[in-house]
Amino acid sequence: MAVRFLPNKLTSWIGTRWKNWRLTLRLLTSVALSCALITTAYYLFLQQQFNSQRSSNQSHNEQLLSALFLQSEKQQQRLIDLVTALPAVTEEQADEAESAADQPRLQGLDMFLSDLEYPWNLQLMEIYSSTGDALAKWSAHPINSALSRQISNLVSEVRQSHQPLNLISCQQRCSHYLVAPLGLDTEGEDIIVIATSLLELLNQFHLSTDKIVGLLTTSPESSLYRDPLMEKWGYSLYSLTDAGTYDYVLRQLADKIPAPSNSKQSNLSQIGDAHYELSLYPLASTDNSQFLILQDISAEMQLLHRQTGWFALILLAFLLPSHLVLRFFILRSRKATRTASDSPSILIDNTEYQTLAQPTDDTDADNTNLSPLDPEQLTSSTLLSITDRLHQLKHYHKDINQELARQIIRLGRERDLVRKILDNTQAIIITLKQDGSIKSINRYGQMVTGYTAKELKGKNFIDLYPDHEPLALNDLKNLATVATGDKENYRHEARLSCKDGREKVIMWLHSRLHSELDRNSPLLAAGLDITEHKQLEQNLSWLADHDSLTSLYNRRRFEEELNEVLYWATNYKTHGALLYIDLDNFKDINDSSGHRVGDIILRKVARALTNISHDIEPAAHPIVARLGGDEFAIILRHVEEAEVVELSQRILAALKEIRHTQNDMTFQVSSSIGIACFPGIETNANELLSNADYAMYQAKLFGRNQFYIFREDDNQREQSQQRIIWRDRIECAIREHKFILHYQPILDIAKRKITHYETLIRLRDEDGKVIQPSVFINIAERLGLIQQIDSFIVSTAIAKLAELGREGHDIRLSVNLSAKAFDDPELFNHIKNCIQQNQVKAENLIFEITETTALSDLTAAEKIMSEIQSMGCQFALDDFGMGFSSFYYLRELPVEYVKIDGSFVKDLANNADNQVLVKALSEVAIGFNKLSVAEFVDSYETLQILSKAKVNYAQGYFIGKPSEEIPVEAPNLYQSAIDPNSAAG
Repeated sequence: MAVRFLPNKLTSWIGTRWKNWRLTLRLLTSVALSCALITTAYYLFLQQQFNSQRSSNQSHNEQLLSALFLQSEKQQQRLIDLVTALPAVTEEQADEAESAADQPRLQGLDMFLSDLEYPWNLQLMEIYSSTGDALAKWSAHPINSALSRQISNLVSEVRQSHQPLNLISCQQRCSHYLVAPLGLDTEGEDIIVIATSLLELLNQFHLSTDKIVGLLTTSPESSLYRDPLMEKWGYSLYSLTDAGTYDYVLRQLADKIPAPSNSKQSNLSQIGDAHYELSLYPLASTDNSQFLILQDISAEMQLLHRQTGWFALILLAFLLPSHLVLRFFILRSRKATRTASDSPSILIDNTEYQTLAQPTDDTDADNTNLSPLDPEQLTSSTLLSITDRLHQLKHYHKDINQELARQIIRLGRERDLVRKILDNTQAIIITLKQDGSIKSINRYGQMVTGYTAKELKGKNFIDLYPDHEPLALNDLKNLATVATGDKENYRHEARLSCKDGREKVIMWLHSRLHSELDRNSPLLAAGLDITEHKQLEQNLSWLADHDSLTSLYNRRRFEEELNEVLYWATNYKTHGALLYIDLDNFKDINDSSGHRVGDIILRKVARALTNISHDIEPAAHPIVARLGGDEFAIILRHVEEAEVVELSQRILAALKEIRHTQNDMTFQVSSSIGIACFPGIETNANELLSNADYAMYQAKLFGRNQFYIFREDDNQREQSQQRIIWRDRIECAIREHKFILHYQPILDIAKRKITHYETLIRLRDEDGKVIQPSVFINIAERLGLIQQIDSFIVSTAIAKLAELGREGHDIRLSVNLSAKAFDDPELFNHIKNCIQQNQVKAENLIFEITETTALSDLTAAEKIMSEIQSMGCQFALDDFGMGFSSFYYLRELPVEYVKIDGSFVKDLANNADNQVLVKALSEVAIGFNKLSVAEFVDSYETLQILSKAKVNYAQGYFIGKPSEEIPVEAPNLYQSAIDPNSAAG
């Protein structure tokens, strides 16, 4: 029996070992396949995330490009505003028009080129007149004929459309062009061309993204700037950040990637061990230029492979133990089964097995004390336990894998979110050690400072300050208090020195990053660039004190200085002088050539006065100001009368030398100067200015181009006191409602019917005497009280119109507005409120303005008139035909009536020349579709002549005298005064 058993046992052992190895091989194969499949799925997932990140980066690149181009456009517009504000521009526009037009120069801007070319990245500036003539040209580099033609075409387009035009062109050098109306001419807009290099835009993009950027162009001129690298594509590389380092890479990519198309494209390529992504974006240019972005993505690819490898290792670490446990339980089950199968009871029947299982003697009883075994029962329970264990391991393994994937995705998203926040926030974010040294800086901070994170790491925070910053050490001490926890945060402003030498103003907020694990918590410094805000504050502060046209002090600052000087003279018992300068016949210049020429002359006058003030002794502390219009003033300290006389003579001579030629007309300037020395009889700045003003008018009476010194004799003292008395009387009349309105009828000549009345202001004296407006209107204008009188006239006239309407009379009123009315910003609201409160028809209101009114500010007058007309009111242009600008205003201003000046109508029947003029003025009014009104009609013969000349309305003593009440009588009231035989004429 033993002989039979040994061979079977050996065979069984060999078979068992073979089965065990085969099981192990199968399990290892299963582990390898599972790991490979899951790892492949994870790699595809990571690759999908990587591609999604690439798409997001490309979108970010496009947005950043758009933002940079928009920023470039805004910077160019700010540059145009700056150029417009420079006095040299408009002066040169006029001066160059007089000179030869073949070689226009920008001589007036030469002094500003050093401030414009480099900080503003300026490449080209040209100014063209409204007719297309070049007024001024400047270029950092010579330009060829092709580029010159391209610029001419752009100017022609803008001149026709009157809209700004942006263009990217690499015709000669890659530049961003802005062609826009300059808007300095009242008759037509000049055109300015600004070109800035795209190299600055490339640098800003590079600083914002750390990517290699460049420009591809097909222009042969641009290829001379850098050796061509991509001949296969038919492009030349105009510029590339980090040039030289990536030339070889671009050449290799040009061989692997197809030529650029008109749409954006992005390609991945591997060169050696490095991976690169090349993105191309077509620019909105005339020569199919491409914006190139090259990014080394080797680190990202290595990270992708490294994450995949780690995932495979982690997965293998989970799968292998579980399969080893499974192998252990399977082998244990097989061993138990094999033991039961190798028992003698297997070789015999069940009876023999039962017999062998019982002890045969004492020895057998000692060796065999086990109960009978059931092999099937043992195998079944073992397999059940193994199956249950494997089921648990499977669920555990699945949960572990799912949690691992979720954690990886969550950490990746959080990392990307933090990176995007730091990269896109428009603030400088710096982390500092407790000693103030820099640990890190975000990309925006690198873009602002010009330094890389590597260059700043380890430097102290105050190393970013300029050398002359006095508060650097104090700020460092305050940082130390934040680091120790004595202060929660520290806020301050500081100047920051950039790598390119520029200085910026930064608002900093320092705080401590608390950490339970690190006692040496770092500091967080967040900075906002407020340089433009500070510059705007300075500009606003400058504008508050200066006249924008001449850059001299304005009237507000002048009055402050004058009060201070008077206070100083009173307290220190010293003396000084005030010079009040007014240009002679300056109104004629504006009448004949418009405000543009007048502004040029005013700037030349301001320059001459400034140059003379520089030659005055410093002890005099000269203050030069423009008070408004053509009025200037100079304040002097520590000067004797002889010195003031000598200075006045120099000013008169210098201003008389000023000449300007426009349209074959040469204008020469002369002036009248009024001098008031202080301290004198005056008690305040207003009285001193009034004395100087009076002296100036005396100089004009003596023949102009003169100076006159105010004296304290009885006659002049009485006149000065009379002005003070009249100021009090006017203020009292306004306060106590002593102004009244008279109404003069206006006749419709064709209908022989009174259609409306003109309102005329009067002043009732204490004794009841009525004072004519010629006595007090000029004084009220000079004292700044005329706007209050205008307000009274408007309110009273509209109230009278409402009263007539309630009585059932549909009558129109013509209301006079003074020259200063349109300087009142509340004029429109006041008229609108009065109409609404009195519930009158706006169509029954006609407002009369004179040429002098419009001349103060034509644009503002036209705007306010249009607003008032939108309510239904109408306008009449008074004194028509008196000035050179009558026809110009008739064309430009929205008026419905023109009032022919009474000097042409008075005694019309006996003056044949005036008859011709009146007929001509009437025909002009008809040609412009305006209604005409003749003033000073004093006879029936005059009325006949006006009727034949087709004048529409007549006003004068023959029609009716002004009265305080409106006589509401029959429509044919004046029929009896007209010869019935000629009524039809």
